[in-house]
Amino acid sequence: MSHLLSPAEEIENVLARSATGFDRTIRAMAAAATLGDQVAMESAIAVGAEVFGRTLGYADLLGRRRMELLANYADAKTPRAQRLETVSAATAQHFAAVPSGGVLPRVEFTEVVSDIESRMPTVVRGWRNVAALYAEVHAFALSRSMSQTVTRHVQDVVARAVAGGDAAPIDPVGEIAEIGKWSRGYAETVYRTNAQTAYTAGVWARASDPDVLAVIPGFEFFSAHLATSRPNHEACAGMIAPTSSRLWDRYSPPLGYNCLCSITEITVYEAERQGLIRDGEMLTVLPPRFGMDAFPD
Repeated sequence: MSHLLSPAEEIENVLARSATGFDRTIRAMAAAATLGDQVAMESAIAVGAEVFGRTLGYADLLGRRRMELLANYADAKTPRAQRLETVSAATAQHFAAVPSGGVLPRVEFTEVVSDIESRMPTVVRGWRNVAALYAEVHAFALSRSMSQTVTRHVQDVVARAVAGGDAAPIDPVGEIAEIGKWSRGYAETVYRTNAQTAYTAGVWARASDPDVLAVIPGFEFFSAHLATSRPNHEACAGMIAPTSSRLWDRYSPPLGYNCLCSITEITVYEAERQGLIRDGEMLTVLPPRFGMDAFPD
C-alpha cells in the first residue's frame, strides 16, 4: 500500500540527488584554496550560492506543498489511510515530472515553480520573496561559511604534509584527491541539513495560513529511532504541540547536522479522536524524558 512520504523521504527522493553539485563546488573551493587563487574562490562561492539558493527555495516550496495537499484531503468523512494514499498519489505524480538526474542543476528554479503552480497555485503565492530570501541572504552566507571550512581543511592537510617532511606545498592534484573523500560527506551533511531546515520553514509558512490551521492545528515530533540517533533528539520523540506553540521555535527539526527527525501533521479530526482538543484549543503533550533531556545540538 502506498503511504504518505515523510519529510526526510521527500528530501531524499528529490533533493539529495543533487548533492553532487555541492561536492563539485567544494572541490573547486579546495583547488582555489590550495593554489591561493582568490578569484577562483570567489567564483566558486558565487556558484555555490546559486545552487544553494535554488535548492533551499525549492525545499521551502516542497514543505508548503505538503501542507496544502494534507489540508485539501483532511476530510473527516475520508478514512486516514485513504487520505494519505490520495496524497501519496499526488506526490508520486509530481515526482514523475522530475528528471532522473535530479532537480538541480538541470531544472531551473523558475521551471520548478511553474510546475508546482500549475498543480496548486496557493503554494507559490509570494514565491519571489521566498526565492529572494534564500538567494540573496542565506545562500551567500552559507556558501562563504562553506569556503572557510574547506580552506581550513586544506590548510590542515598541507600542514600535515609539511610536518611529514615535504619542504614544499604538495601537488594540487594530489591535494584534491585527498579532499575528495572528505568533500562528499561534508557536501551531503551541509546539503541535507540546510534542505531540511528550508523544508520545515516552508511547512511552518503554510501551516500558519488560517485555512490550513482550521484542519491541521498541531504537529507531533518524530525521531528516526536509529542506533545513531542522539539521546537529546530521542527525548523529543512524541512531543505534540499546537502549530502556534513557542516550543517549535526550539524543537523544530533539524535539531543539528545530519538530524533525521521530522514533524508529522495532526488534523483536527485526529486530535478530537485522541482527546487533544479542549475548549476548542489544541493541547500540548510532552514525552516522559522531555524535561532536561530534550534539546537541540
